[in-house]
Amino acid sequence: KCSDPFSGTAGEQRAARAEPGSEMSGTMRAVRYDWRKGRRFDAGTPRPAASKSSEVVVEVRAAAINPVDYKLPKLFMHGRGVGLDLAGVVAEVGSGHADLKVGDRVFGNARGTLAEFVKCDAGHLAKIPDGLSFNEAAAMPTVYLSAYQGFVNHGFKAGMKTLVIGASGGTGTAGVQLAKALGAGEIVGVCSGKNEEFVKSLGADRVVDYTKTNVLDAMGEDYFDFAFDCATASGGGENYVSQCDKVLKRGAEEGQGMYTALNGSPLAWIKHLTKTENAKRKLLLANHSTKDLQAITGLMTKDGDKELAFRP
Repeated sequence: KCSDPFSGTAGEQRAARAEPGSEMSGTMRAVRYDWRKGRRFDAGTPRPAASKSSEVVVEVRAAAINPVDYKLPKLFMHGRGVGLDLAGVVAEVGSGHADLKVGDRVFGNARGTLAEFVKCDAGHLAKIPDGLSFNEAAAMPTVYLSAYQGFVNHGFKAGMKTLVIGASGGTGTAGVQLAKALGAGEIVGVCSGKNEEFVKSLGADRVVDYTKTNVLDAMGEDYFDFAFDCATASGGGENYVSQCDKVLKRGAEEGQGMYTALNGSPLAWIKHLTKTENAKRKLLLANHSTKDLQAITGLMTKDGDKELAFRP
């Protein structure tokens, strides 16, 4: 029985377990968008099958929702499955696909992951590292891909002084962990004071409590090489763009002075979509990629220890 994906503790993302094994032949249980009710439980959803060589069917053991899942317009999403992130076991493999086999523990992205079974593009999945649970793995794909690509695709280099805004949220915590794993010279996280010790435990060297001061007053101008903003335009009137313009260095070196953000103003999105945004001011859309998921798990296991370097 699928648990309610909208119950539980508050947070940027919530995990929902799905017990495998529907007794109804050819059908399964799933959560779908409904233009009247928002979302609805459907016990008679057709079970998917791998119809292409690049496809696999995963028996879902855990799934997660992100803000995008509840912000999408219900009218246009009516009848489609809810959820983008999952972890589970490969139940079926398309003909000719050699990288994954039935029984492999995998995680990644697909459409409609709040279901017992999901058809996935194999290029959006990776194997789960030993020691990582299904629940933990399901919480990773969208947020860790967003953070990883926000750094490595935009010139981040080891040794950079790095600012992570919204450092105690889902993507922010991933940003702090990945900045540490990628060799940041110094990591400063912006969050409320009550989360200071938590953010430092993830790898931040310092914390700016936004309830008491701002980044510019705390750190001064031209201090940071790189900024990763997970808070601006997130729904509460947050806007760190002007502060970042002042605290970031203005060097010509690739990556130096780079500002990457999960969200922005409507004008910022228009510039992003029309490819007219400033070369050092970039909005992010996660690219679902096996290669990048493997790179992230590689950072988790790079020391060769049984204990993972970090976990969600």
